[in-house]
Amino acid sequence: MKLFLKILLIILTNTACLKIPTLQQNQYLEVKDLQTDLSSIPLNFQDDKWWTYYEDENLNQLLEIILQENRELKIAFLNIEKAGEEINLARSSNGPFISLSGNLHKERYTENQFTFGKINKAGVGTLGQLGVTGDYGIDLFGKFSALVKEREYMKTAEELSSKWILISLSTQVVELYGNWTFLKHERDILQERIRVLEKMANMNQDGINIGVKTLDSYLEVQKKLRTAQSALEKNTVSQKVIKNTLNFLGAERRNEEISRLLISGAKEKKGILNKKIKIQDTVSSEIIASRPDVAYYLEIIKAQEEKLKYYKAGFYPQFSITGNLNFAAYGLGKVFDISSLGALTGIGFTFPIFRAGQVKSQYKIAGTEVNIFIEEYNNALIAAFQDVNNGLAKVKEAQTVLEIMKKSSSESNELYERARERSGLGLDSLYSLEYSRYQWLDSKIDYQQAEYNLFVQQIRLVKALGGLYE
Repeated sequence: MKLFLKILLIILTNTACLKIPTLQQNQYLEVKDLQTDLSSIPLNFQDDKWWTYYEDENLNQLLEIILQENRELKIAFLNIEKAGEEINLARSSNGPFISLSGNLHKERYTENQFTFGKINKAGVGTLGQLGVTGDYGIDLFGKFSALVKEREYMKTAEELSSKWILISLSTQVVELYGNWTFLKHERDILQERIRVLEKMANMNQDGINIGVKTLDSYLEVQKKLRTAQSALEKNTVSQKVIKNTLNFLGAERRNEEISRLLISGAKEKKGILNKKIKIQDTVSSEIIASRPDVAYYLEIIKAQEEKLKYYKAGFYPQFSITGNLNFAAYGLGKVFDISSLGALTGIGFTFPIFRAGQVKSQYKIAGTEVNIFIEEYNNALIAAFQDVNNGLAKVKEAQTVLEIMKKSSSESNELYERARERSGLGLDSLYSLEYSRYQWLDSKIDYQQAEYNLFVQQIRLVKALGGLYE
């Protein structure tokens, strides 16, 4: 008998299984496959509160506010929470199913029809039933275990997604904070330039009145004055835009605190613009594959491969154990008598041959989705390499420009000091001194812009790397 059952099971399994289609899987790009100047120099990586490197308490408090209130980050954390519950749901999807049911049925009978109980004077008899039904699926082919693993990988992917949002958000806030600092100091220089140009314009006007200055000279100064006034207005608008952007990132909940921190931070001489991040000439290429937005796709691919296993199990018969325990009796008082007890147990089979088209299509779609995510991973990896290579190049260029502007600023400072000495000795006019001061202020702005540009390129490289490497 046992041998017969085994043979029957083998026959049923083989005749009920479907032929699994062959799927072609695309190839992953590997770091070594990419043409890049990056080498493998080990670096210390800091991605947890990397901005504390600047040792700016105002910046730290600002980021604390933004990270607490930002809506996008809150959504990311809720997605992680949701993914955790989806794991629990997947684990329980193949758990035993138990149901309890009962009913009390009254119906009019004749004495000849109702022989097992009693009927009342109205000819009504009572039938009572109470039953427990159970069902448990046997996961022979790993269908439901694959579903659990898929959800686990999806949760890891959500965690990486939130990490990338955190890096993107923090670099954006630090860049805005640095821009605010730059604009505050630029404003001071612009206001001084305007005062100098107004003084030069008055001198030109006086010179024209006495015939020692030309109208051309006066108009040239007026042109420069309008340019400086326009730059000052642009500076004002840019500050408003930064404040509005930070308020938006903070969900418009703590605007006064944000404004206070910006004002406090700008009081520092140059704040974070003075502190330079140490940038290596080369960066380990392995860090690119670890960048959260790249690693995210690896987890998605793993999840999709588990989903493929889930659908692959659908090509085989599914087995389940079923059971039923039932009390039934005529007359309510006899329902729980031992004589009223009935039981049934058995094995259930679900054959895929009756839904072959659906099973094959689901499997092929899942296989195609694996390839889609592989290509998205490859694209993200290439984009990350491009970000880092371009970022390194732009930082090096900004460093070179800053060194040039530093020398130019030093020369302008020397020229201005010499002009002051000549003016003190009566060798140069006051107009020449003011013009020399204007040129000195002009070079000062150029130097600060070069310094700010280096700061921006460094922060963007931090984002390209996925954190601060030093």
